[in-house]
Amino acid sequence: MNHKLFFSSDHNGIALLKELITYSKGRGFETEEFPVGHLDYIDVTLKAVEFIHQNPEGRSILVCASGLGVCMAANRDPNIRAALCRIPEDARLARRQNDANILCLGSRYTSTFVAKQCLDQFLGEPFKKENHQRSVDKLNSFFVS
Repeated sequence: MNHKLFFSSDHNGIALLKELITYSKGRGFETEEFPVGHLDYIDVTLKAVEFIHQNPEGRSILVCASGLGVCMAANRDPNIRAALCRIPEDARLARRQNDANILCLGSRYTSTFVAKQCLDQFLGEPFKKENHQRSVDKLNSFFVS
């Protein structure tokens, strides 16, 4: 299934982000991107979260220097399950077991080659609802006001 993809990064992730956008377009994905520049990671994360709210079946890819900032910011929203992935297996399990909808990458720690592998796993692995929905429901209940 080809999900609509949203890409954004702070100034630390621009080069990696551009590579991933080109890669995704080459694989036939519909992409949307938030113009990057010298923006704070909070600003780009908010745009990715808004995208998921408007496109519940879509996926967002966020990049900052470590991946930690965008991941922590995104997970403050109860509809988001953002995963910081440093190896492809992280991305596969984030989708398979946690129904992750945002992939977070760190440009300082993740090569373009590995980032593409993570993206492939993130987009290709289905959520195993029958085995993990109960855990995801519990995770979502953490955000009760």
